[in-house]
Amino acid sequence: VERLSSDGMLYEMVPAEGVKESTSERRECLLGLTASEVIVKWRDSRAEQLLPFRRAIMEKYGCSWEMVFKLMKRAAAEATGDERGKGDQGGVICEEEFVVALASLLPDYLARQASLGGESSIEAARRVFQLIDDDGDGFIALSNLRCAGEQHAGDERAPVMVDYRLPLSSLS
Repeated sequence: VERLSSDGMLYEMVPAEGVKESTSERRECLLGLTASEVIVKWRDSRAEQLLPFRRAIMEKYGCSWEMVFKLMKRAAAEATGDERGKGDQGGVICEEEFVVALASLLPDYLARQASLGGESSIEAARRVFQLIDDDGDGFIALSNLRCAGEQHAGDERAPVMVDYRLPLSSLS
């Protein structure tokens, strides 16, 4: 945080990962103050866009993200005829596997998303994949499906706020 006005509004932020250093954008945020740090929280638009997908997949298959990942691997393997993938517990899912798996596991969700966005269900599945694949490498792992932030047993909610903690000692 570079400038904090007296009215508590944040005017410049430390650039987020992957954003050019010269970029500064204004966003509404929440400010918190503890004995040792200033906490700045703002909305994570990527997480907000993923909420409908996360809600749909957990309502239908909602045991855990580990189980969802296994189901996606299995659905992709069955759709592509890949016998090796049926027992694969770890690894990653590529975009094509994700699209096939999502079409198999959540056809109603994809149809709804496609009609809302004016796109095909394949394009809707690709858009969801790109939101999950936050590093843009074309693969997602179990850690990408899991929600960022603190995980509590049985709590599969996705956080929609990102926070940045700035030690008070760094402000002087």
